[in-house]
Amino acid sequence: MAAAGSDAAAATLLSQALAEYARIFPAETTTVIGAQILEKWVPTLPEVRCLHLTDEQARAHHKQCGRLLYVHSFRTVTPEVVAVAVAAGNRCMVSGLDFQIRLLESGWQLEIGRLETVPGGFVRRLPGGFTSGGAHCGCG
Repeated sequence: MAAAGSDAAAATLLSQALAEYARIFPAETTTVIGAQILEKWVPTLPEVRCLHLTDEQARAHHKQCGRLLYVHSFRTVTPEVVAVAVAAGNRCMVSGLDFQIRLLESGWQLEIGRLETVPGGFVRRLPGGFTSGGAHCGCG
């Protein structure tokens, strides 16, 4: 998460992206790789329980076709914009969302939900997404 510049910035950026992901794809329990997503970076969401797995536990969970939430990519677009892709899936299928977070005078702000002017009115900015998967992967 070096693109964030500091641990505090990484916490802010990931917390916003993870909270928005959970809002769009609600789940009662979310399983994450603890070495990648630190507990202090996970936003407090009353309806979501987050299970942090060790690397060994995550490998075993993945091998058993368990679903994991993880940071697919984290990069600096410009000094004022960071792109964070959050993904979830198992060894058969992965899908995720691409978020942009902009540094404003008030601090880092997720660009989701911002109204933008377009010909004929306004439109809400939505995240991009991605998915991949294959048949005959062994998960039931």
